Amino acid sequence: MALWEAREATVKIGALLAAVQGSTTLLSQVTGTDFTGECKSISITGGERDVDVIPLLGEDATGFANQESEEKSVGSMREISMTLVYKDYDVSVFSTGTVSTFDAASSYKRLQGDLARTKRAVIVSFNSGTDYVNILLNNAFSLKLGDVSLDADGHAEQEIVFKCLAKDYYEEDNLS
Repeated sequence: MALWEAREATVKIGALLAAVQGSTTLLSQVTGTDFTGECKSISITGGERDVDVIPLLGEDATGFANQESEEKSVGSMREISMTLVYKDYDVSVFSTGTVSTFDAASSYKRLQGDLARTKRAVIVSFNSGTDYVNILLNNAFSLKLGDVSLDADGHAEQEIVFKCLAKDYYEEDNLS
């Protein structure tokens, strides 16, 4: 059994994978990393599949109403939300669009707009040195770019949320 500590976790956000390969680890496939940084918290949710009841006419031999269950064929989307230590505009690129440099502020980079988002690969890796777990959300859209917040006894932080289809969610480990 592995008990994971925060210091054993890393997050990378990179270009989406055209195809997830079975011959190499998920972590080794996420290359060209667009972001790797400090996270304060990570939450991965979703993956539910519902079941409906289909009422039927009549009753069974024990007097209960006839009914069948129908399993939904599609699972819910998987979601990862992270609270990041805010350093600069790098995270905002995932939700906002393009970076431009203006003549009057040539030493500054500026984000603007509501342009098309680029799908990403978001991977969280827990690595104790001998045991590992990798969780990948591929083809993930950035959905939420939270407020930049700062309190008197802390530091600037920002929440970001990505979502992907259930079929684009992967987990792997080397645990026995």
